[in-house]
Amino acid sequence: MEAIKSLNGLTSDALDVGQVLRIPTAQSGPSYTEYTVRPGDSLWQIARRYGTTVEAIKSLNGLKSDLLSIGQVLRIPAR
Repeated sequence: MEAIKSLNGLTSDALDVGQVLRIPTAQSGPSYTEYTVRPGDSLWQIARRYGTTVEAIKSLNGLKSDLLSIGQVLRIPAR
């Protein structure tokens, strides 16, 4: 359960109907890349650089807003 929560950026055990979850498998490595936020970064720029969406990054990291902090480590969904 903790692996599923971590992989999906969940902070509680509550789920929403229709919510899509990533399920880790024993054969695969992490399905994300870690990225450390640098000065001037935005979620839009990071998403574009890694070929993903702002919403996917926010969901994976449990972010409620678009605000980032320098040095913050984000999980970026694998392509």
